[in-house]
Amino acid sequence: MAAKLTIPIAVLMRRRLVRHGRWSVPSWDVLSVLPAQNLASRGARREPVREDGDEEQYLWSGFALQLYRDGAESYWYNLTGDNPALYVLCHESPDGDVEPKLAAICEAASHLHIRLFDSQCVRPASNFMTE
Repeated sequence: MAAKLTIPIAVLMRRRLVRHGRWSVPSWDVLSVLPAQNLASRGARREPVREDGDEEQYLWSGFALQLYRDGAESYWYNLTGDNPALYVLCHESPDGDVEPKLAAICEAASHLHIRLFDSQCVRPASNFMTE
């Protein structure tokens, strides 16, 4: 088994209602991914952070970013490329709520896992892992 580094993280997500004609549909995106050593033992859970009209923000804690030694080259290409990104794979429920399930730095790994989840949110690397 490859050596790995596990980094506890929390995912800050935003839900907005986007109007399309007479309809309003929820739209989700990742605002930030934060280090969360002090939240790691709490398990996956969602806490409301902000609610303002048609926009809500939620902090999802209890996740870990796992980095493997044999993936170092892929991480390097992602983080030094033109569009560095962190991939947050999510599951969408029938009522339109989205729950993050997995975070990855490697684009190839995110594509492998996309079959397990319904959607992926891509966060520019310049805005993640900030304190």
